[in-house]
Amino acid sequence: MTTALDLSQEQWSSYSLATTPTIRADQERWEHGWQLAGDLAHLLRGCFGATRVAVFGSLSSPNSFDAHSDIDLVVWGIPPAQFYQAVAAVTGISHEFEVDLVDGDTPPPYLSKTIQEEAISI
Repeated sequence: MTTALDLSQEQWSSYSLATTPTIRADQERWEHGWQLAGDLAHLLRGCFGATRVAVFGSLSSPNSFDAHSDIDLVVWGIPPAQFYQAVAAVTGISHEFEVDLVDGDTPPPYLSKTIQEEAISI
């Protein structure tokens, strides 16, 4: 009977969580999510005049990101009359990710603390 203590370094590395297909797929999806978030930030600044865009939620923490995670963005500086046009622009852009957009100038009270603690400007 072979135990973990009997394995060589090469054999042991095959059990690393970083090499499992699920972990690799989540890592690739997380990286794609960041790429998309950057593209959305560019869109929000260029088309809607956003002065700041940040990511929060599971995308801001790779340890909590998984195959079902969405992209949560908070944005500042978009005029109220254009905010829902911005929501429509970002929520319909990806078939892979659900995108949620929060107005950082008037965030819902239940999200204020989360945004303050987790937001990563992009």
